[in-house]
Amino acid sequence: MQEVVIGIVVKDADVLLVQKKNPKGNPIWRFPGGKVKDGESIKNAVIREIKEETSIDCEPVSPIPIAERNWYSKGLKLLFFVCDYVGGDVQLNEPDTFNSVQWVKPKKAEELIGHSAKIQIRDFLKWLIDNELLFKKRTNST
Repeated sequence: MQEVVIGIVVKDADVLLVQKKNPKGNPIWRFPGGKVKDGESIKNAVIREIKEETSIDCEPVSPIPIAERNWYSKGLKLLFFVCDYVGGDVQLNEPDTFNSVQWVKPKKAEELIGHSAKIQIRDFLKWLIDNELLFKKRTNST
């Protein structure tokens, strides 16, 4: 089964989203990520995928094991990670694949992602919303 990493990058209590083009309908907002290459560590895959899609540097700090999901029909295992923003300016690096890259408040992310997000990811976003000031203080002190 192919492993796919998904990074929930947090900066000053905002999260990073990409808007993926969808030839079958409306564009889809999602967290950045992609397939793990052969021989690549999960952590390095998260760092690489986010850098490739958005130009920013991040540090994966924690997996979200309750959000792990096997997508059997496509042969994929989805692995979600909370990541701290390290540096760089957001840029749209893959314009053939994505329309937009944006920092948004967790509440806005929850609205944009909507039903496509796993319940656990929505729960994580709600936690971020509820703890926004606490999280902002933590990220500003690093």
